[in-house]
Amino acid sequence: MILFILIAIGIALYTIFADGWLIDCIKNIEEINKEAKENIEYDRTNYDTFSFRKYNEHDYESVPKYIFQWFILNILFNVINFIIVFIISTIVVVLCCPKAESYYTFNINSLKDNLVTSGEIQGGAFCVRGTIDGEISYFFSRTTDKGETIEHIPADKSYIKYDDSKKPCIEVHQKNHKISEIVEKLLFTKWCNDKYIDYYVIIAPNGTISTTGTYEIDME
Repeated sequence: MILFILIAIGIALYTIFADGWLIDCIKNIEEINKEAKENIEYDRTNYDTFSFRKYNEHDYESVPKYIFQWFILNILFNVINFIIVFIISTIVVVLCCPKAESYYTFNINSLKDNLVTSGEIQGGAFCVRGTIDGEISYFFSRTTDKGETIEHIPADKSYIKYDDSKKPCIEVHQKNHKISEIVEKLLFTKWCNDKYIDYYVIIAPNGTISTTGTYEIDME
């Protein structure tokens, strides 16, 4: 972010004070308008426009016109500035910043038989394997602020760990890039450093996770 601001300030200062830019044009406005008046009187053609045309009153310059043009150019330059700094930020984060790992857990409940519309759950299962939209997933029940709900996680990102001493839960392991405070302030890192889920670990007592058979779960 700081880099973008510094470049934006540099662009503003350059387009104000550099030769041929805002202040220089304002200083020479009388001379420019004198030349435009002469071109109009002699019915000359303006070859500096996109489509060649005769000089007319639109070729006269004014201070508000120069300021408006300066403002529009600064907007365009800073759009390019934003794109360049964003690309630099992405490259720095991806190539130079190591990845950091974190995880959080949530408890899961025993699935009830009335939640299964096809197949049969034997005993107190905490997870069953099934398909949704053609993807093999593990289905489970969890309690939220709004009540009990059925959710699922992709099987190809899930690991099973049997542990009779722990309360049944699911660990959600995430990754993101470890960014130094200086880099975070200097560049746009928050937009290109979102946490993403790497894998899941289902922890439940032995024999309470069904990994065979096909079940249809009532998601409602």
